[in-house]
Amino acid sequence: MKYLENAFKFFGKYLLLSIPLLILVTIPNVIQGSTDRDTVTEMSYQIENLSLKVTRGELTSEDFLIMTLDILKPLFMLMIIAQIVSLVLRLIIIPSTYGVVNKALKEGYAGFDDFLPQLGNNLLKYIIYGIANFVLWLIISIIIAIIAALILFLFIGLGQISGPLVGFAIVISVLLGVVIVLGIIAVCYFTIYWFPAMVAEDLGVISALKKSIEVSKSYFWPTVGITLLISFMGWVVSVSVAFPLGLIPYMGVVVSSIPTAIAQFLTIVFLMLVYRDKAINAQPQDDGINGSDPNEFRSNPHEFI
Repeated sequence: MKYLENAFKFFGKYLLLSIPLLILVTIPNVIQGSTDRDTVTEMSYQIENLSLKVTRGELTSEDFLIMTLDILKPLFMLMIIAQIVSLVLRLIIIPSTYGVVNKALKEGYAGFDDFLPQLGNNLLKYIIYGIANFVLWLIISIIIAIIAALILFLFIGLGQISGPLVGFAIVISVLLGVVIVLGIIAVCYFTIYWFPAMVAEDLGVISALKKSIEVSKSYFWPTVGITLLISFMGWVVSVSVAFPLGLIPYMGVVVSSIPTAIAQFLTIVFLMLVYRDKAINAQPQDDGINGSDPNEFRSNPHEFI
């Protein structure tokens, strides 16, 4: 758990560098949650009345759907705006955050004045990575769709032949489903160091993918366990904070966004720590013994100026 420990130490030293991620999480959530409770209650009441009219035969299902969509249109618009804002913020904040974390690990210090230069260094990489990642998952989706179609044809064919064979087809389908889910999880974690590799070593998209697979294979289960642990802790704290503050307009959204942003920052730091240790420093060690030295995060009096 040395890498996780060092990630927390890094966070303690560079706490303010997580603020952009807080902005990334908070603003879209505030936009989506900007509809007050009274408005949402009124929308629910209107939809319930429309549903009763359908039950009484005063309204057709088609009219009910059209009128419901019209009632919910403001919420849909807020969701679309929030997604657009989130995309723009991600393009700005994610590559620059990876950049400043890498700079701090490499040079021993980083500050707010490094965000803009790191954005310039990593924005194009992030866009290329995003396109490549989309293409990869598109190919995977097509393969899954083909497998699903073959399973469907198998069911249809066996269903016309014999009952016992249908049971066999169900077992095969369940097993294939499990294999597909495990395969998706494996792909997620084999590519988790993809963008860190592009940032840390300035690699091309294909070379970075190969390096990500190589690093992930050498540290697969700890990566799975620690990233899930960070996400779970962030979720638990976020939910715990959101419930008591949920009645206060905007306050609950803002405060509950803090644990989520911190969890994202810790994950980025953890991934960069592991990648630099396993790939750049080429130290095939157990992180419980010789993880990255927290002393490398040495102080710089001007780091947040």
